[in-house]
Amino acid sequence: MRRKPPSRSASARRFRNTYGSTETVGWVLTDPPVGERRWPSVGRVGLGYEVEIVDERGCALPAGEVGGDLRARCSGRTVMLRYFDDPEATTKTMTDDGWVFTGDKGYRDESGWFYFVDRKVNMIKRAGENISTTEVENVLTAHPRIAEAAVIGVDDEIRDQAVKAFVLPVAGASVSEGRFALTASDPWQRSRSPLISKSCRIFPVRAA
Repeated sequence: MRRKPPSRSASARRFRNTYGSTETVGWVLTDPPVGERRWPSVGRVGLGYEVEIVDERGCALPAGEVGGDLRARCSGRTVMLRYFDDPEATTKTMTDDGWVFTGDKGYRDESGWFYFVDRKVNMIKRAGENISTTEVENVLTAHPRIAEAAVIGVDDEIRDQAVKAFVLPVAGASVSEGRFALTASDPWQRSRSPLISKSCRIFPVRAA
């Protein structure tokens, strides 16, 4: 006798976290449809794919170490053949044996779950340390006086780059310009602060 599967209420449904790109399509990394999930992990390796975290030389890194790039390849046809009419970009992005460099920094844990850190282009090099602009922005916008923040790297004669933040105060609040240190978050070391801050009245935004 065929049993009717139990119904699931809306509250019991869960979102699935996945990771992919235009070059690799989707499901390179994904949460399983059932069972364990480890937020904020972007999942485990999807069916048919291979994924590695590699350093700047292309050597695979062990679990727990943030790499210079997350790369993927697939045994099927869900990885691009090449960029149209752009052999130089293709050579920079793909290897001869089919690996695609995503331009993302991340790491995996001992159990094979992968974690996204940031885009490589969003990383600031300061005194030999990689600083995620997204991480800085998240810390800034957690402040009750700051509504939005945009962080960039600027030239620093001593430490390669300095961290500069453009901040949009919440309505009715003000934020001092100049240099200030982030002291609210334990992960922040002295090498990551002080920030050079610039208060703005409006942020340019796009529809996307």
